[in-house]
Amino acid sequence: MIKKALLLCLAWTFWSAGQAATLTFIGGISYWDNPANWDLGFVPTAGDFVIIPAGQKVGIPGGYAAMAKRVEVSGGLFVLGTLTVDGSAGDGILFDSGRLDNRGTIIINNSSLDGIHAINGSRLKCRTNGSITVNSTGDDGIELAGNSIMLHQGLIEVKGPNPDDGFVCGGTLLVGPSATLSVEDSTDDGFEITGRFENYGFMVASSGIGDDGMLINSTQTSINRSDATMEFKQAGDKSVYVFDGTLVNEINALIEAYDYGWASGFGSGVFVGGVGTTGVFHNFGKALFRDAPSGIANGVHVYSSGLVINEGPSLIQNVNLSGSGAYLVSTGELRNLNGAQFVIE
Repeated sequence: MIKKALLLCLAWTFWSAGQAATLTFIGGISYWDNPANWDLGFVPTAGDFVIIPAGQKVGIPGGYAAMAKRVEVSGGLFVLGTLTVDGSAGDGILFDSGRLDNRGTIIINNSSLDGIHAINGSRLKCRTNGSITVNSTGDDGIELAGNSIMLHQGLIEVKGPNPDDGFVCGGTLLVGPSATLSVEDSTDDGFEITGRFENYGFMVASSGIGDDGMLINSTQTSINRSDATMEFKQAGDKSVYVFDGTLVNEINALIEAYDYGWASGFGSGVFVGGVGTTGVFHNFGKALFRDAPSGIANGVHVYSSGLVINEGPSLIQNVNLSGSGAYLVSTGELRNLNGAQFVIE
C-alpha cells in the first residue's frame, strides 16, 4: 500500500511538472533555478504562469535560461542570464509596484496584450549590458504607466508587429548616453508620450509606423539632450507630433525625420499644436527633415495655438520635401531667434 502510494505521488509530481501551472516564488531573496524556492516544488517551464509577490526578490543567474508563459512581478526581478516569456494570454511581463534590474537578456514573444506593462510606481532598470526584445504583441510593445520609471542604459528593441503603439510612456523614461531604444512595425504610434522622457542616447522609430513616429500629449516637458539623437523613418503621418506639452532639442542634439506621410498623404517632420492645446517645440540643436516625396509632406507644421521656437545656434533644415518647409495655420507661431537658421532646400 505504501509502495503504491509512493508511486502515485511520484507520478503526480512528474505530471504536474510537465503541465501548465501557476508558480509563486517563496524563496525570499534567492535564485530562480532552485526548485525549493517555488511553492509547487519545481522550477517554472515555458508553459507556466510565474508570480513574484511583494517582498520576494528572485535572481536569474548568469548562463541560466529561464522560461515562462507569463510573469507578474510585485517584488523584484534581477536578471543576469536569460528570461524568455512566450505566448501570454495577457501582458508578457506585468510589473505591479515591482522592480526590474536587467543585466542579461529578456525576450518576450507573442503576448496577447503588452509585451511589458509597468503600473503603480514600478521601477525598471535595463543596464549597459542588458537587452530587452519584444516580438509580436496584441497591443503595445512596452507600456510604462502612471508614476512608473524606466532607466534604460542598454538595448531595447520593440520589433512588433504591435496593433497599437511601440512604446507608451505615461511615467518617466530616462535613456542613457550609451543606450539604444528602437521601435518598429506599430499600427498606431512608434512612441506615445503622455508623461515625460529625457534622451541622452539614441531613440529610433522606423519601418511600418502607421501613424506618428512620436506623439507627445502631456503637460510636461520632454528633452532630447545634448549629443543625443532621435530618428524617425517612414512614419505614416507625422514624424513628431507635439499635440500638448513641450519638446526641447538641446544644443548639439539631433532630430532627423525622413520618408514620412506615406499613409496620410499630408505628413510633417514636426507638427506642433492642436485645438485647445499648447504644444511647443523649442529647438537649440539641429532638426533635419528630408526626403519625403509622398503626398504633401511639410517640414514644420504649426497648428492653432502651437509654437515653434528656433533659437540660435540652432538649425532647422528642410531638404527634398514635397510640401512646404514651414506651414502655419491660424494662430500658430514660428519664432526664429538669435541667429538661428531655418533652411529650405
